[in-house]
Amino acid sequence: KYTGLEEEYDDFNPILAKHMRKFADPTNVEKMSRIHKGLTEVKGVMVENIEKVLKRGEKIEVLVDKTENLRFSSDSFRKQSRNLRRGLCWANVKTKLFLLLLVLCFIYIITASYCGMALTCFRS
Repeated sequence: KYTGLEEEYDDFNPILAKHMRKFADPTNVEKMSRIHKGLTEVKGVMVENIEKVLKRGEKIEVLVDKTENLRFSSDSFRKQSRNLRRGLCWANVKTKLFLLLLVLCFIYIITASYCGMALTCFRS
């Protein structure tokens, strides 16, 4: 309990005097202000970095969404291209069969014009 007597604080007076001399010295005050300024700069840089990380996190979420959409689109594209390839392949087969039939008909017409419709020239 504080009684107001100075004798109670005699052991604290040298410590207080030491600190008063330390912080009254302009070089120490300058060091403290430099340290405080450095801490303020570091704090500013850290706040900027945290803001950048948060923005990057938002950008990453957008990229993840775009990636999922692209994956679904690529699956759909693959199915459509496979169906189109099959359809074109069948159309190509049909065209070749039609041309083969047309060539066979043409050969029959030419041979039929020489041998007759019953192709009697090939019978012995």
